[in-house]
Amino acid sequence: MSDLIQRAIMSLEINPNVIAGDLAAYRTRHRIDNAVLAEWLGVTPDQLHRLALCRRPHRSEPGFEQTVNDIAAYAGCDSTRLTTLLSIPPDDVKGFAAFVSDRASSRLFGNYAGHQAADASITSGG
Repeated sequence: MSDLIQRAIMSLEINPNVIAGDLAAYRTRHRIDNAVLAEWLGVTPDQLHRLALCRRPHRSEPGFEQTVNDIAAYAGCDSTRLTTLLSIPPDDVKGFAAFVSDRASSRLFGNYAGHQAADASITSGG
C-alpha cells in the first residue's frame, strides 16, 4: 500500500463518518496493531484499508444490519465481528470522543513538547 493511502486513512481516523476511526479506536482499546486486527476480521492488510475508507453506518439507521453485511462483503471481512467493532457501548462513547480529540490534537500540533525541547537545546547552545 502506498504511503499516500496510509496517510489518507490516518487523517480519516478522526472523521466520525468513516470506519477508519472505529478501527483505530478498537486497536487502541485492545492494544493491538493492524496485523492482529486484520486477522481478527479475517482480512488482509489491504482489505483492512479498504474497510477503513467505507462510510460508517449507525445503529439507529434503518437497515443497519444489512448495511454492515454489505460493507463486510465489499471488504471481505467477517460481518459479525464488524458489527461488534461498530457497536461502541454507551459507556465508552466518552472514551472514544477523547481518543478522537487526542488524535486530532496530535495531527494538528505534532509532538509539541519534543519541538520545545529541541528549541531549548538550540537556543542554549547545547
